[in-house]
Amino acid sequence: MTKRLSFLLLICVACITTGAQVSHNKTIKSGQIWPDDKGVHINAHGGGIMKYGNTYYWFGEHKADTTSSAMVGVMCYSSDDLVNWKNRGVALSVSDEKGHDTERGCILERPKVIYNKATKKFCMWFHLELKGRGYSAARYGVAVSDKPEGPYKFLYSKRANAGIYPIEFKDEQKSIMDTLNADNFKEWWTPTWYEAVTKGLILKRDFGTGQMARDMTLYIDDDGKAYHIFSSEENLTLHIAELTNDFLHHSGRYTRVAPGGQNEAPAIFKKDGTYWMITSGCTGWAPNEARMFSAPSIWGPWTQHPNPCVGPRANKTFGGQSTYILPVSDQYIFMADIWRPNHPSDARYIWLPIEFDNGKPVIRWQDEWELSTTSSNKKQAKVHQSVVEEVKDIIRKVNTYWQTNNPAEVRAFWDNAAYHTGNIEVYKLLKDQQMLDYSIRWAEHNQWKGATEPDPAKWKYKQYGEGQDYVLFGDWQICFQTYIDLYNLAPDDKKVARAKEVMGYEASSKAHDYWWWADALYMVMPVMTKMYKLTGDTKYLNKLYENLCYCDSIMLDTETGLYFRDGKYVYPKHKTESGKKDFWARGDGWVLAGLAKVLQDMPTDYVRHPFFVEKYQRLARAVKQIQQPGGYWTRSMMDPQQAPGPETSGTAFFTYGLLWGVNNGYLPKKEFAPTIEKAWKYLTKIALQKDGKVGYVQPIGERAIPGQKVDANSQANFGVGAFLLAACEYVRYISQ
Repeated sequence: MTKRLSFLLLICVACITTGAQVSHNKTIKSGQIWPDDKGVHINAHGGGIMKYGNTYYWFGEHKADTTSSAMVGVMCYSSDDLVNWKNRGVALSVSDEKGHDTERGCILERPKVIYNKATKKFCMWFHLELKGRGYSAARYGVAVSDKPEGPYKFLYSKRANAGIYPIEFKDEQKSIMDTLNADNFKEWWTPTWYEAVTKGLILKRDFGTGQMARDMTLYIDDDGKAYHIFSSEENLTLHIAELTNDFLHHSGRYTRVAPGGQNEAPAIFKKDGTYWMITSGCTGWAPNEARMFSAPSIWGPWTQHPNPCVGPRANKTFGGQSTYILPVSDQYIFMADIWRPNHPSDARYIWLPIEFDNGKPVIRWQDEWELSTTSSNKKQAKVHQSVVEEVKDIIRKVNTYWQTNNPAEVRAFWDNAAYHTGNIEVYKLLKDQQMLDYSIRWAEHNQWKGATEPDPAKWKYKQYGEGQDYVLFGDWQICFQTYIDLYNLAPDDKKVARAKEVMGYEASSKAHDYWWWADALYMVMPVMTKMYKLTGDTKYLNKLYENLCYCDSIMLDTETGLYFRDGKYVYPKHKTESGKKDFWARGDGWVLAGLAKVLQDMPTDYVRHPFFVEKYQRLARAVKQIQQPGGYWTRSMMDPQQAPGPETSGTAFFTYGLLWGVNNGYLPKKEFAPTIEKAWKYLTKIALQKDGKVGYVQPIGERAIPGQKVDANSQANFGVGAFLLAACEYVRYISQ
């Protein structure tokens, strides 16, 4: 996939002798070979970037072909555009002196350099392990230079803050720590041991000799104060230590972050007064899921958030581990390394722009993206933000019109519930409590249930039914999507009790023929993945796969990858009036949107994940091919004359499904952008009416009906929900 993103960077390009090079690369390609000015893969691992003047300097570990031990030292590269890099040579060389702290063969990791304006010195800090002692030394090292590229003079190495308590430790905490006896906690990883660690068990052990200092980064705050952030206490706890004014020592003030949480690889930045830190779990060279924390002050308190990564292998940080976050003007680049311990020098780099969704950082995978270096970017950013606000205003207009003219207190059947899946997305984007309250009133009116029959022996699903005994019929189960979403916003067991009862029954049953019509793939598939996230039980994912395989066996057209609405409409048993295959737009819209929602919640290491990705991508491409010139899809997708003219619900579900794929790295933007823009133009210029009504929605049905009238006044709850889904995802699309 190729995805080009105009990332708004304010960079003044200057050709100066220390940094100029011939520009030949225009894009950043994460995970690929990144050649320097000599055509050699950049060898600066675990590194960080410092800007001095108009030039960026990249410092990192030199990795040999066969060992991760330091055989050369710290490398330096320079660039004016962050894409093309010149090899400036070795900034800090290892020593050939036997017994020296940086003796060749030591472990020297994650070097970072900051500039001290007062002393006019370039200060390098790094994690250091003495040769032949594995990772037991756990020191930091400091070096200094008069020039950004070096050479750097090694000053010293040591452990951190010997004999000093963290600033949050008052007399009571000091007394508690003093009572901790390591002999009472010889068995690690038990609950009592973890509790002792949080109270300072290992802090006490190393109190006299100094605290361990491993994976690290440096950060200069707005007030010019500098900080050393590092993994300590056997990699169980992060420390943030203030530096002296010359940036060469610790000041003696430090705090602990996430005691016992096993965090390493810290990378930190600040936006709008909030400090953000992305870290990694401790799994050696193997990748794991990124963690994220925020705080109102560098000193805390630090709050943990979900993994910010989105896209393929997001649960493994795309195969990498965080190393640094580079601020460029008011934008940020997430940097990570893909380690290759069997061939260390071939480790690859991940550089991705950090976006913000509802005020929180989001890192979306992109195979390729482009840095913009024009001086007009600030003006472009204002224009861009204006467009974003215009779309948000459309969302408010549409949703306000619907909620003002329609009561929330209606049943939990599919048509109403489909609207609420869109309303929840509106809340996630706009944080409008009044709009969320509409969904809460609806859920409470229905007592957080779908069909209400209490006796499982009476539950039905094998044909259409609106009675309260059709508990296993998917049209009565889509409501659980919104109930679970509302639970996640404000946990209360009553909100998900019925969902657990009904979906747990279905997931544990031997039947697999629950989904006999295409609509069910939107109604219920996302419920299954939400239930997995709610409970952690893979039976929901396995049942999802089993039920979908049955569905495929009766209504998937293997030639196109499209779905017939149900078994009655399979070709050639059923044909359009002109003898063609009859694929119903809203039916396939349900499927594509449902698959997008499934991939949103399904762990990428689930054994069937590739199956769902392939199905989603094939369907997306099939849908793209039969879009009408006006941007919409006709009710009979491959035979426009069966029921001519636009239809909004199918078009909106398709638009949402395609947008989600592009936004999350499953579909290439270059390939799908024209389709998306045409669809969005139709939705906002034709379907959307001046008063906020969403028109041209085919009424409830199951096929394209010749002669059926659909016009600007044809509105329906599920069509509004589909429009809101697409609009919210479009905001994310244009916000990248």
